[in-house]
Amino acid sequence: MTHPRLRAIGLSILVVGVLTASCSKNTPTTPSCTDTSLSSVVLTPASVTVGTAVQGTVTLACPAGSGGANVTLSSSSASATVPASIAIPSGSSSATFSVTTVSAGTPTISAASGGVTKTASLVVTATLTARFTVVSLANAAVDTCQLASNGNSLSCRFDGSTSTSPNGFREYRWTWQLPNRPVSATVTSATLDNPSTNGCGIFTGGTVTTTSGNPISMTVRLTVVDTAGNVSAEASNINVQILPIKGACGFNF
Repeated sequence: MTHPRLRAIGLSILVVGVLTASCSKNTPTTPSCTDTSLSSVVLTPASVTVGTAVQGTVTLACPAGSGGANVTLSSSSASATVPASIAIPSGSSSATFSVTTVSAGTPTISAASGGVTKTASLVVTATLTARFTVVSLANAAVDTCQLASNGNSLSCRFDGSTSTSPNGFREYRWTWQLPNRPVSATVTSATLDNPSTNGCGIFTGGTVTTTSGNPISMTVRLTVVDTAGNVSAEASNINVQILPIKGACGFNF
């Protein structure tokens, strides 16, 4: 005959075992994530000025399987460039890549993998930057000006049309000089033709040798002002050559 206490203990063990088995049988299991399709491509930041670095992130719906995943990248315009592809390692669900901003524009960055393509928009705006060239009006020689009008002007063009601005331009501020005699002009158009010598004054008080017909080095500088009143950093060219002409401004070579 079984002792009553032993019978109670056995019954308790039986009940606990049944309940445990019942709970284990009814507890739902979480299915493994198998969808490795491309979920998104994100750009940070999505609006920048030219030259600012942008980070792109491609993400899969689930971690990549054995061998990882390859994502093909492209840009809709030359204003931003991306690598041809990016690899997502096995077990990872995302990877990052760099976007290089080249010029102002609104490129669309595309990422494709497994037949799925995702896109992200980027806004690239120009920075306020002064840039210019100097070209002879006589023969289109670069960085060359020739004396003209009996020495009262220089036969060349200062061209600031390659300057950039996110807001447009209010004015172009030019200065050109030999060591001791600067001449300046502020204009609203990008080009300045036949800049003045200030009545040959640009050559006086300096170290110019008027008995030589050799070219004379001149420095040209430009700053630009946008429509909001912001002023750019100065751009300069110290290698512009003035070609003298005999009889003008005292040149007697």
